[in-house]
Amino acid sequence: MKILHVTIPSKRMMETYIKMIRENYPKEEHVFYFLGKCPKSEVSLFEYGNVRELDGGKNLINKVINFYKDLNKHDYIIWHGLVLNPKFALFLNFFPHILDKSVWVM
Repeated sequence: MKILHVTIPSKRMMETYIKMIRENYPKEEHVFYFLGKCPKSEVSLFEYGNVRELDGGKNLINKVINFYKDLNKHDYIIWHGLVLNPKFALFLNFFPHILDKSVWVM
């Protein structure tokens, strides 16, 4: 089972959680995905492995396509917090199959 965790790059919010997941579950089962560029102060989060940021090219279209592909690769998607940009919420509205495998957590 592959689980994608979508969140913002924040050590304060996610470091303890990522550490707990790494200690108790196989690394390849959980991928952490940051929406947005990770600031230099938060780059230590990448040390846990299987942590990446929204990527895929120089323009928004490539980023959206790569994000969509990543969402489809996973069995479950956990959205941490309601920190979604309205554009992402609109994007998800067009793909109900992604919403069917999504869970929002505070």
